[in-house]
Amino acid sequence: MPRLTLTFDNGPHPETTEGVLRVLDERQLQATFFVVGDELARPGGRATAERARTAGHWIGNHSMTHLVPLGEPGGDDNLDEEIGAAQELLDDLAHPDRLFRPFGGGGHLGPHLLSPSALAYLIDHQYSLALWNCVPRDWEDPTGWVERARQDVANRDWTVLVLHDLPT
Repeated sequence: MPRLTLTFDNGPHPETTEGVLRVLDERQLQATFFVVGDELARPGGRATAERARTAGHWIGNHSMTHLVPLGEPGGDDNLDEEIGAAQELLDDLAHPDRLFRPFGGGGHLGPHLLSPSALAYLIDHQYSLALWNCVPRDWEDPTGWVERARQDVANRDWTVLVLHDLPT
């Protein structure tokens, strides 16, 4: 039987994430939310993330700004700001394993995700790197992504699905 790990990136967005939380609760599903520090700091962001944590969902770090993949030129210039400050902002909301998901720039795996210095930072600060094997591009195709995700799940023993709790 296929296994699925359901994750959501780029929130919290109070309206969108609240809807996601309602659906997960109705279906008794658990997920991991990889939050962006800047979104967490917006009005209503922390309260939304707290509701997710209280409901039993895991919360991980998805950087402070989500602007440049950490393996691209200049992406690792401020690792304390991008990773450390976001983790500090998460505080007690964060999963104890210090989950970190790098910004993928469209969901593609490769050397653009992490520079050697970013990887060393994650190791030195004892983060668990959380990658993926299914990004159905829900932000580009709000209806067609479902079938792509279903096919990926059917074709793998274990799928780590990345969706986005964005207004799209």
